[in-house]
Amino acid sequence: MESKIFRDIRVCGEHFPDWKAVVDYVGETFVAKGYAKREYFEYIKKDMVENEAYMVIVPHFALLHSAPEHGALENVFHFMKLEHPVEFGHESNDPVAYVITFTSVDADSHIAGISLLAGMLMKEGFVEELSRAGSDESLAACIRKYEE
Repeated sequence: MESKIFRDIRVCGEHFPDWKAVVDYVGETFVAKGYAKREYFEYIKKDMVENEAYMVIVPHFALLHSAPEHGALENVFHFMKLEHPVEFGHESNDPVAYVITFTSVDADSHIAGISLLAGMLMKEGFVEELSRAGSDESLAACIRKYEE
């Protein structure tokens, strides 16, 4: 289910008790696939607490990331739609329904992906189509459409 940006795209039906459980869930995927070390996700949780949910970048979207030296092993973007949105503690952008997680091994590696992602978020209709995507396949098709 790859796209220009995302190596993994999925709809997740799990019920998470809180945002930390979401970070742990994504972290298990990244660690199992060799994309990052476990401590990378501990840094994400630490940064979320210390910086008041700053990773919730726009309404309903969290961009989970940390510094390369915190345990990134590959350059990877992952997109997950939560069927059951979760409060991340952001005053105006909660609840989070879309979790974008990325690792990069150096400071410059992710700039092209971030630029494409920003462009997608600004395109009219993108979020509405995401909200209608109910399967991994339809979610991936929507993302591929708006990457163009």
